[in-house]
Amino acid sequence: WTLELEHGLVTVRFGDGVGALTIESKDKLGVDLWSHVALSYDGTGKAKGIQLYVNGIQVPVQLKSDDLNSSIRVKSSFKLGVIGHKGYLIDSAVDEVFVMKKSLKKRHVIDLMKFSRSALLLAHDWTKLSKEDRGELYTDYLRYYDPVFSLLYKKELDLEDQLSKLRNNATECMIMKERKTNSDHYMYKAGQYDRGSEVVESEVPKWLVTLNKDSKIKNRLGFAKWLIDTEHPLTARVEANRLWKIIFKKPLVTGEGFGNQSDYPYHKDLLDFLASYLIEKNWSRKDFIRYLVASKVYRQTSDISEANGDLYNSFWTRSERVRLSAEVLRDQALQVSGLLKIKEGGPGVFIKQPKGLWEAMTSDASTTYKFIESPKEDQFYRSLYTFVKRNAPHPALMTLGMPNRQSSISRRGEINTPSQALVLLNEYSFRKSAEELSEKIEGADTDAKINWLYKRLFYRIANRNEKTLIRTYLHNNANNWTELCLILMNSTAFSHRK
Repeated sequence: WTLELEHGLVTVRFGDGVGALTIESKDKLGVDLWSHVALSYDGTGKAKGIQLYVNGIQVPVQLKSDDLNSSIRVKSSFKLGVIGHKGYLIDSAVDEVFVMKKSLKKRHVIDLMKFSRSALLLAHDWTKLSKEDRGELYTDYLRYYDPVFSLLYKKELDLEDQLSKLRNNATECMIMKERKTNSDHYMYKAGQYDRGSEVVESEVPKWLVTLNKDSKIKNRLGFAKWLIDTEHPLTARVEANRLWKIIFKKPLVTGEGFGNQSDYPYHKDLLDFLASYLIEKNWSRKDFIRYLVASKVYRQTSDISEANGDLYNSFWTRSERVRLSAEVLRDQALQVSGLLKIKEGGPGVFIKQPKGLWEAMTSDASTTYKFIESPKEDQFYRSLYTFVKRNAPHPALMTLGMPNRQSSISRRGEINTPSQALVLLNEYSFRKSAEELSEKIEGADTDAKINWLYKRLFYRIANRNEKTLIRTYLHNNANNWTELCLILMNSTAFSHRK
């Protein structure tokens, strides 16, 4: 790399030949006076990583080339006042050259400049210095020599460094911002973009209730308020229908859309009531779900023999058998074993998965190319906190029905495959849950232990046939309670809600 003075312009060049990074100051240095020049480079190989300062002020530069494609390390020694074998510094002088081991910030440059300037001022008669020069020397004395002030100044610099690191390491994300002046939008004739007629404004369809009869929805905030307005006919009904489907498997309104593309509600009055209840509870999903699961409808058996003529369960005369989602099933296994860790907020965790799978599905240029498994104590947080990479989701959760993140979906599908049984028997979280659960089993005899295990897993005691089968299994498998726990967690009674 070189720092040159060409025709009064400061030129900085990193690299040589075809691949080089070169910038040049737009203004010339003064003639017959000392100039303090500082160059800062962050090592990124890009022009934006270079700052050029003259007398403590960052100066504008013009980019000559930005094609650095090799290292700037060289074996030759550091040279001052000469370039190669023919370029020599003529009719100029260089003094106080510093080479730092880190990228300089503006305050570092100012400190260096003032250090040089202070030495120059001290060489003059104190009585002849101006008030500003004396104040500058006094400030430098306090910063570098006063025992109390110098400590405070150092603390200030350390805090600035910490703030700078926080800003540099902060994750940036794109946000939307309202424009100060909205551009005009036109009604187009027959869809022809060059034949706009009347100007139209942002507004919702007239046949839907408006937020305020005297005002218009001018921005996204107004639109959001309109969506959750108590007079809005759709939002509460759509949300109530979605939560009903999560609990009862089948929604009150079927179809992909909510209107012309959907079927007529099975129970329109019930949907209206649930929408009103959700609004009354201040849109609390927790209160709404608690209300549903405490209802008589939810607590019915899913035995089809109890259909009472309602073969398709259109009137919910019985409960529906629902397979638990992948995340809920994993969390349930961790919960019954006592391994589940409850936390609110914080970063995602990387739970165990087959080695090499993550890297095989990830580009080298990705910021998350390398899979760094979380510590053992973080392996059993709720599945909500599992870090999910879109093109490399966790294979066990995918097998159990978690959708991939390649595209958005309106609802999850329910799948039952033989490979799911292999996951429940061998995946790390389920096997550790079974091991932990087997160590907690209590009971004076085998039957008491079986009853304890059934209460823990299924909230009931085992019947006579189940006890007989389990005693036979334990006798033939050397009382392997861990494997028994895995088998029971693989049963329909554990993986489904009945």
